Amino acid sequence: MIENEITPSMVGQYANIAQAVADKRPIQDMDFRTLDFSGLDLARAHFIHCRFDGRLFKQCNLDHTHFVECDLSDCQFIDNACSVTKMTACRMIKSHWRGDISKLTFSDCDLSDTHWQQVDFQSCGFCLGDLSHACFEQCRWKTVSFTKVVMAGAVFNGAHFENVSWVENDFTQLTLTQCEFIHVLLLKCNLSGLDFSGLNFHHCTCNNSQLNGVNFHGTTANNCNFSACEITDCDFGEAQLAKSLFIGSYLRRCDFSQAEVSNGKFGKAEIRDCLFVNSNLTQASFSHAALEAVDFTGSNCTYTNLSYANAVKCVFERCTVLRTNVHALVEKKNRWQGTPAAGLLKTDKTQQAMDKRLSLVMGSH
Repeated sequence: MIENEITPSMVGQYANIAQAVADKRPIQDMDFRTLDFSGLDLARAHFIHCRFDGRLFKQCNLDHTHFVECDLSDCQFIDNACSVTKMTACRMIKSHWRGDISKLTFSDCDLSDTHWQQVDFQSCGFCLGDLSHACFEQCRWKTVSFTKVVMAGAVFNGAHFENVSWVENDFTQLTLTQCEFIHVLLLKCNLSGLDFSGLNFHHCTCNNSQLNGVNFHGTTANNCNFSACEITDCDFGEAQLAKSLFIGSYLRRCDFSQAEVSNGKFGKAEIRDCLFVNSNLTQASFSHAALEAVDFTGSNCTYTNLSYANAVKCVFERCTVLRTNVHALVEKKNRWQGTPAAGLLKTDKTQQAMDKRLSLVMGSH
């Protein structure tokens, strides 16, 4: 048979699809592996447990179309109209995608080993699926959500993420190259081992997540929120972290050397065996933080707030200080050689007593 030749059987199948759509009936248990769907209007069709593997969907109208438990492996989706389209529990491994996608929802789909090129995602959702080893080339994501999706081994090259949320996802061995993140939320995710070095983050939030061995070296991450995270063995060296938050986080063996951390907030964080060597900590706050074996050597601590922190075996040598607040700082075995005491705001006993009374009053309510 000549490729793309339309047989009487195929004509019958096209007619059946059109009639089912007109009658608003679902199309179930059909095998469409001989059909060419290029240019077809499949808007509002409802396919259940059908086979499409290996088919070409090019310039189709898939608006409001719903695929349920269908096999779409090795299919090509090229320049289709995909608005309010739903894919539920479908097998879509090794499928190829290109073109704009709006309000498309993937729920519990196997999208492993898929390839996406220059796809513009708008208001889409991925939930409970598998995107492991998927490859995304020059894609844009705006107002997209990923919830409990496996993304192990996935590759994002030249991606632009804006207003994207990732909740409880597995990012094992994820690769990110030349990507930009704007107003991105990462909640309860495991980011361990990822390389974010040199990437751009703007007003992003990473809360209640695990960051072990993550490389942020030279990353621009100003105005970002890393609060309530477990952060161990991470490299923030030479990163731009101005006005970023690490409130209540647990930091171990992290390197912030030569980083820009002005106006950063580490209140009530637990920080051990970390380096802030030659960092800019102007107006940063470590108030009520627990600091142990933290090295601040050579850092700019102008207007830095260390009030009520607990510092043990920390190094504050040769720091630049001006009105650096060490009010009620609890110290043990710290070193301050080469740091001028005149630049420190020492404990104000009257203020300390007032703070204690206020704490007792607040605790009684």
